[in-house]
Amino acid sequence: MQDRTHNDVSYRILYGLDEYTREYLAVKVARGLIHKEVLTNLSLYQLRILIS
Repeated sequence: MQDRTHNDVSYRILYGLDEYTREYLAVKVARGLIHKEVLTNLSLYQLRILIS
């Protein structure tokens, strides 16, 4: 998801949501998210689901 602040600075939000329990695993907010960060976070979310 992408949005802008009141002074027109863009930022992105990456949500990690467990679809079965509807539990938020993590939320990452940054001015920009590159594909490596997204893939790394998705891998961590998957590991967290497997462990729990």
